Amino acid sequence: KKFSWWYLLLVVFGFVAIYGLAKLGGTDPENLIAIKRLTSFSDAGVMAFAGVFAVSLMAIPGISGSVMLMVIDQYGTVYNAVGQLGDAARAAASGNWPAFHTAMGSVALLLPFMIGAAAGLIAVAKLMAYLLAHFEAQVYYAVCGIVLAAVVILIEAGIAPYWPATDHFGAIAMVVISLVIGVLATIFLDKPDADEKK
Repeated sequence: KKFSWWYLLLVVFGFVAIYGLAKLGGTDPENLIAIKRLTSFSDAGVMAFAGVFAVSLMAIPGISGSVMLMVIDQYGTVYNAVGQLGDAARAAASGNWPAFHTAMGSVALLLPFMIGAAAGLIAVAKLMAYLLAHFEAQVYYAVCGIVLAAVVILIEAGIAPYWPATDHFGAIAMVVISLVIGVLATIFLDKPDADEKK
């Protein structure tokens, strides 16, 4: 479709919506465990929202659910809950029931998360199919803003705090090399086969 200048407002809207949400959440590091155990309906509500938010946005091309969890400071919570599954299994196998009970307090967080994820997927899948069918260009411009916001958030929370104080050239060189490798991999690995072109 023909380009329209107002499409750029969609880029700004996508950026502001995600970046603003991240600032409200605090953009803490991904290893932060915001909720260690399921202890209240409030915890369940937060995890259900995290499931809806992450999985529904995954229906948008180019969006990573894990990055969206980082945006709302729940990546560490989900990662820890999944990790506690192994601890719970080992505790049950050894008959260490106090440890099993402790681990299951974290594992229980996955239930509202999965309920939210299922609800988000069902609710958004058809909506995204409709939007992409009727407003494809507008959706992709908004996605550009969302992806850009996610990149800025990851730089602020995951790169800037650990950026070397002295060897700037080496760090920048590694970033540029990684970027070039990623672009080349995308270009060459995504090429259609000769049979597909026919």
